[in-house]
Amino acid sequence: MSNGSKRRKKRRSQLKAGKYVLSSRLERSTQTVDPGAVRARAVLASVGVTRFNDAHLERRRLASRMSWNELIDQLVMEHAPEVLLAAVHDYFDASDLDLDIARGGDGIVLDRDGWRAVVQATGARLRVGDPIPGEFTADGPHWGRLRELLVVQRRRQLGLHVVREDTVTDPNAVQEQVVTEFPPPLGLFRAEVLAASARIRTDRSLHFDRPVEIEGPDFRIRFEPICNRRGPVELPFEYIGSGRSPVKAALRLRTPSDPLAIVCSPSVAPAELASAWGHALIAFAQLTCDAELVSSRSPRSERVTSRRPVRGMGGPDRGASRAEPRSVRRRSLEFSSAVLEPSGATLQVLACYVAGHRRQLSERRSASDSAKRAAAEVGIDLRPQETWVRPYARGVPADAELRFRWIASVAVSIAA
Repeated sequence: MSNGSKRRKKRRSQLKAGKYVLSSRLERSTQTVDPGAVRARAVLASVGVTRFNDAHLERRRLASRMSWNELIDQLVMEHAPEVLLAAVHDYFDASDLDLDIARGGDGIVLDRDGWRAVVQATGARLRVGDPIPGEFTADGPHWGRLRELLVVQRRRQLGLHVVREDTVTDPNAVQEQVVTEFPPPLGLFRAEVLAASARIRTDRSLHFDRPVEIEGPDFRIRFEPICNRRGPVELPFEYIGSGRSPVKAALRLRTPSDPLAIVCSPSVAPAELASAWGHALIAFAQLTCDAELVSSRSPRSERVTSRRPVRGMGGPDRGASRAEPRSVRRRSLEFSSAVLEPSGATLQVLACYVAGHRRQLSERRSASDSAKRAAAEVGIDLRPQETWVRPYARGVPADAELRFRWIASVAVSIAA
């Protein structure tokens, strides 16, 4: 065989090999990714688990012979059970079922006197009935569905439960109930209440870390600072209506549906409950959702001394300088509301006090973990490119309170 023939044969073999390599690479690049792996990776990333790629998840699923949901539930409980437990506390605190919440082997267990439900990342299982699908690491309608089914179970249990006569109760214990269904009256007032509740859940942007009292035309309400000493994020308040006895209660700010649940004494009459509950929601929405912090410059000018070099006739004199006063105007954030008017000494307090608030960030920036935790402590979830600014004050006494007067022209009233 001539040298030319050898070269041509070698070139053909090289082309064949190259074509084979190219075709195999194209074949690998066009392979579709299992949608289940993509979903599993997204759910795991939402709880902070990012160590698994699609291929690893697929291999683990095939080796364990699990479904994608079963694998997601297992990995969440292995690597981030505290996130699922926190979600149960945050989104299920509207329940008046007096449940014990504990971490189990395959999920978070909701238990009461032998009947139970198990909450997992991809669904919830009840002792009776079909499972409830949904991503229980986040908010959504599945929480309301879970509660509805648990209420049905609880009512059935109470219908069969016999109270023992020798049961000992503490006479000094404070009895409370958690109410989630708004009582009558119906009409315009109910619509305003539900709209206010929805704004608080989704659009709340201000937070006051000190008591706030609002004086209306026929009511007075005092909000205490938000707390979570009993577990759920709550807003304690006291409501005094015209000719009515005071109602002490608390709104649960993490309720996943409207209206926000209220914790109060069982002795409160339905009419008093509707008035206190409704006015609290409407007033708090006006205070934290409809009001805003407006950026403005202080009308007072401050004389600031700056030292600038003095140039003489013969050129710069590096050793000599003189003080040149100049005026500057400081930028401040002022509380602004079309409904609430500061009263008494509150004007002076607001001049030196800034409520906690959302702040927009520039592109490619996100809130720090500490800012997210601070917002979550008062029941606020930050949106993308938002951070949280804690309340701060300069020269304001620690016990200073804020008082507002409700403008009569937009006063709320109960419509029958």
